[in-house]
Amino acid sequence: MKKIFFIIGLTLLLSACNSLTPESPPMEKVVDDSVEEQAESPNLSTGIVAGSIEPSLKKIDSSSSNTFQYTLKNQTERKAVLLFPTTQLFDYEVHDELGKLLFTYSSGKEFIQTAKEIALQPAEEWSTSISLPNFEPGTYTLTVWSKAIENPYKQSTTFTVE
Repeated sequence: MKKIFFIIGLTLLLSACNSLTPESPPMEKVVDDSVEEQAESPNLSTGIVAGSIEPSLKKIDSSSSNTFQYTLKNQTERKAVLLFPTTQLFDYEVHDELGKLLFTYSSGKEFIQTAKEIALQPAEEWSTSISLPNFEPGTYTLTVWSKAIENPYKQSTTFTVE
């Protein structure tokens, strides 16, 4: 009888403790460092779109090179912190015209399993350069995404190799 009460009590205790744990991380951690500034000038417009991190992907000017720049820009009015579960900050794939996967950046690579944060102030950007291997002539699609926990911020572009 004592064992039954002990098991029931232990189950209730563990159930109560489990309900106190957070369910998931926030979509993106936005830190408000400017509460006083906002109170002093509430109508100040900075031209920033509130509430979004904007990804972009563009080819770096060079007709013979397959080099691209992937950028994340903080378009919020507050500092945003991107959380990464490993040292891998981004990944990308290249597909041919028929949709066949030709190349994946992370394939065969290992990344350290340690959390990393990147803090972006309002209008601040984080960028990385992506140099692709040489491909046969044809049309290809490059898809790049962030490995941030909050959102992959996926971007794609089509390019031609002549």
